[in-house]
Amino acid sequence: MTIPYFVSNAKLWYVEETTVGTTPATPAFKQFRITADNLVLQKESLQSNEIDGSREISAIRTSANQVTGTVSGELSSESYDDLFEACLQGTWATDVLKVGSTERSFTFMRESLDSSGATHYDLFTGCRITNFSMSTAVNSIVTIDFSVIGEGADYDATEPAGATYTAANTNAPFIFVDGTLSIDSTSYALVTGVTQTNDNAAAANFALGSNNLAFVGFGRANNTLTVDGAYFDTTVVDAFQNETEVQLDLVFSLSGDSMTFSYPRCIFTSGAPTLSSDTQITYSANVQAIKDSTEATSLKITRVVV
Repeated sequence: MTIPYFVSNAKLWYVEETTVGTTPATPAFKQFRITADNLVLQKESLQSNEIDGSREISAIRTSANQVTGTVSGELSSESYDDLFEACLQGTWATDVLKVGSTERSFTFMRESLDSSGATHYDLFTGCRITNFSMSTAVNSIVTIDFSVIGEGADYDATEPAGATYTAANTNAPFIFVDGTLSIDSTSYALVTGVTQTNDNAAAANFALGSNNLAFVGFGRANNTLTVDGAYFDTTVVDAFQNETEVQLDLVFSLSGDSMTFSYPRCIFTSGAPTLSSDTQITYSANVQAIKDSTEATSLKITRVVV
């Protein structure tokens, strides 16, 4: 009887690369806490346009290798510090992370068991963390997705020689009751959801003679938010209407640990209330973060670990 690989037996590991696209010798893998992993090898299909009188397609080729996909999880203290650092291209300093320009790459290794109990490995190399999207909503766990562009994949890989493994922490995930949104340092009530996005305008680039992508190009760091809530005062709509710059802080705290996502200089680009249900009046406000001269960043992440 043939038995497939099961998700429940799978693990995802990662290690930072010294040379882009090359797994380090004797790699020290860390476990990635995941709820989903859809990293895949992607190749474009190149169809011949030859006319040969038969009405048939005469040839198909496939293009260079690239890895695409997302790795998803539930936000918890200390679990994704390396990934936030890579995405913002900054460096943690005294538990503070800001937007920078230091590119990092990783090898991801997916581990699963076959029907005989033997371990199977899929290896994805040259992986850059290009974006993140984080969602906080009432009656929900805080979720996060990291987008990935990588160079190559091996779906029948051998375990790297001398590899060591550090298991993931077991810190509880943050949920909606652990979060507070503040506008200009004042806690704002009746917020029902916040979506945060960091988009680095990353794109895969190719070159003649190379069977893998040549490099990943990065554009501007674009940090945006969407804030949803019940309409009870004019703070949001006034800031939108008057183009008033504000500071937004989203803080998650649990058992003494905390993570603060600070946007020191923001503009509401929408935020007018609407009547879209039979109960409360609501608003959905889009927010654009811009670089603050004092903090020298559009997004600052601060961690506290006890």
